[in-house]
Amino acid sequence: VIVDLQLISDLFQETIPRLLLVSLIVLCFGLAIAFMVTHSILKRLKSFAIRLHQMAHNKVRIAEQVRQNSNSVALSNENQAAQLLKVMEKIKELGTHALENQDKAQLNINSTDQLNDSFQQIIAQSQSTELAVSGMRNSIKEGSESMVNIMSVLLDVRDSGLLINKILESLNSITQQTKMLATNAAIEAARAGEHGKGFGVVANEVAKLAENSKLATHQISKLISDSAQQGMQIGELADKGNQSLKQLENKYEALSDFVEDLAKSVLLNSDNVTDINGRASKVSELSLSQSKATEDLLCLLQQMDENENQNKNFTDKILIESHQLHEGTLHLLGLIKEIEGLISGDENSTQISKNRLNNQSKLGRLQLPSNTKNLGG
Repeated sequence: VIVDLQLISDLFQETIPRLLLVSLIVLCFGLAIAFMVTHSILKRLKSFAIRLHQMAHNKVRIAEQVRQNSNSVALSNENQAAQLLKVMEKIKELGTHALENQDKAQLNINSTDQLNDSFQQIIAQSQSTELAVSGMRNSIKEGSESMVNIMSVLLDVRDSGLLINKILESLNSITQQTKMLATNAAIEAARAGEHGKGFGVVANEVAKLAENSKLATHQISKLISDSAQQGMQIGELADKGNQSLKQLENKYEALSDFVEDLAKSVLLNSDNVTDINGRASKVSELSLSQSKATEDLLCLLQQMDENENQNKNFTDKILIESHQLHEGTLHLLGLIKEIEGLISGDENSTQISKNRLNNQSKLGRLQLPSNTKNLGG
């Protein structure tokens, strides 16, 4: 047993250094493997931290762009709201002008209706005047024809008077000859004495009758001459009257033409007034349609204004959230830098990065109320 124990002790003493060597080798190999694994993990963590850092920087840049875009959108919304208010005011003015144009168009329609009624009355009066002028012209024409007939009758009377004067001159000559014959018969009766006394008396009576016939023919001739002279005067007056009637007929004819032209002109003006009335009616309808359209457009713009206010509120929320996102990404960036510092073992760098991130976060919190105030303005 002692010998066996001695052998075991010798073997154990020989085995212990070997075991220690093997353990040391295993420990070194394990440390090497652990170092390699740790180095690989740290390398991957550092790469991941770098990518996180890049992603954080990108998020910071995106958050800054979102914040700037939110500010731009807020300013654009404010400008759009101001322009929308101006457009609404202009549309209200346009609606007011449309109503005024409708009132003016209605007044024009009423005025043109009255003017058209006046034109219709003038046309009716012109037609009545034209009929009256035509009747007077026909009467004047008939009077002129009557004057011509009177002149013709007076000329016939004058010719008859001249013929009667010739006949009376012949009778006067016969009476003169009869008187001479009676005188000769009286002379012969005186020569005959008692036998010619009765014949002398007859001769004296014949002489008296011839003298009376001479006086009668002289008076008749004078009356006929006076009548002929008066007929000539009447003929001259009738001729002047005929000329006056001719002139009056021409004037009435010109007056009739003037009245006819006036009626045509008034009728044309009436058509023009009717056309103007129709256009004024169209203007009134268009003004009414424009007024309704402006009212509808105003309602639409009011809805747009309400939507704009909702968009403004939504933009304000986005701006606040963008500021919060910016602060969150800055905080995330600080954490990533701390992780990088922990991985690299640089505590000073980690502390400096943390202080810088805290300062940037404080600066962002200080700028947020100012931007929000500007947005609210």
